[in-house]
Amino acid sequence: KLAGSVLWVAFTFSGVIGLNRSFDIERSSGGLKGLRLTGIDPGNLYFSKVFSNALILFLIDICITPIALIFFGVLEMINWLGWLKLTGVIAIGTLGFCAGGVLLAGMSSNAKGRESLLSVILFPILFPLIIAASKCTVSILNSNPLLGDIWLIMLVGYSLIVLAVSFLLFEYIIE
Repeated sequence: KLAGSVLWVAFTFSGVIGLNRSFDIERSSGGLKGLRLTGIDPGNLYFSKVFSNALILFLIDICITPIALIFFGVLEMINWLGWLKLTGVIAIGTLGFCAGGVLLAGMSSNAKGRESLLSVILFPILFPLIIAASKCTVSILNSNPLLGDIWLIMLVGYSLIVLAVSFLLFEYIIE
């Protein structure tokens, strides 16, 4: 039961570092102003930042997962169907995390102490998503079926809500 929670703690901390870095580069060199001057729709800019951050974080998560499962001694208990389920839960959770994280990283990128500020505002907002992803991961590691699981429904629903709300607010954040 502990392995799923530890996995998501590692995923979220690596995600916070990646989200901070994704806006630092653009803010320091004026890249965000240049992108806005090209006339790109802010929604397209938001989706590109979300999917690029999600892809990088997903690759990191896929590398972390087997190592953590070896340390907890549960790697040999997962069959190929469990790996597919686990990969899906990690992908959905990572996408939801990055959807809210990009918006909040954009908000905190101009503030002093942005690394700690992002953590302070990100974790309370995305706490339900992290809990749902952790519960789904624990369920998979315990070989329980996920179909119709309330935690899976909450994970997908919260990820979609965060993605939609952040998409609508991103234009005001980059102003």
